[in-house]
Amino acid sequence: MVQCKDFAPRITEWGLFGGASNYESFSEVVSAVNQWIESTTIQVINVETVVLPDWVGGTSNGDYGVTVSNSCHQ
Repeated sequence: MVQCKDFAPRITEWGLFGGASNYESFSEVVSAVNQWIESTTIQVINVETVVLPDWVGGTSNGDYGVTVSNSCHQ
């Protein structure tokens, strides 16, 4: 079975007008990924880093700065 899981920097601070003003660092996201890998029985065969624009209109889900609607989530 082929599966994928997305990890994105979480918003750590909110700005004055309700928008995100700060996100987790790359190393914090990598740490979360490593913890997930250690806690699962899935064999990881590939890891990719995708650079997203600073803002994508209409895709914020409240927890992350951006999400991609056509991606696989577990």
